[in-house]
Amino acid sequence: MKRIILISVLCIIHIALQGNTKPCEITIQSRWQDLETPRETKLFGSKWILAAEITFKRTPEIKEAIFIDRLQFSWNGPTIFNLHASLFKKTPNKRFLPLEEALLCDGKWNNNTQELYFSFDEEQRLDPITTFYIVVTIPNDIEDLLQQGNFTLINSCLPDELQDPNAMAFALSFTVRPSTTSLIHSRIA
Repeated sequence: MKRIILISVLCIIHIALQGNTKPCEITIQSRWQDLETPRETKLFGSKWILAAEITFKRTPEIKEAIFIDRLQFSWNGPTIFNLHASLFKKTPNKRFLPLEEALLCDGKWNNNTQELYFSFDEEQRLDPITTFYIVVTIPNDIEDLLQQGNFTLINSCLPDELQDPNAMAFALSFTVRPSTTSLIHSRIA
């Protein structure tokens, strides 16, 4: 009788673990790297900053394709009236440069909801490792505001395969010190 109970418990654990395959690990790392010289910053009155790196790392067990068509971030901090940002996709085996051929889309800032939207013209297939970069143009008068809050990746903008109602929010702080937020999404059965 004990063997039957033990085998039953092991089978239940095995089935539970099989259904918890993770399709993707998402890592968001704050960069805050100046892309212009101090002379250019002074000339234009704003900074061009590599603000964040977003990496999707697919697990080898997942064979089906996963596509993404947008990213959306909610601002948690003092009110920002205008924000200009662009989303770039990393070319494999190359150092990141904010060139036109790597540009996916420009962001749209919603002043009312305090959200930043990146809507792609075409869906992007997530490769085994896919990296996106957010580049922000920051006028000198809002730099301090950005360092008083953070952006949170909105879970519902992700493909169904990556959504997890129990997931923690990804917080992206635009601070001078780089930071990383990482979370492994569990697959929804």
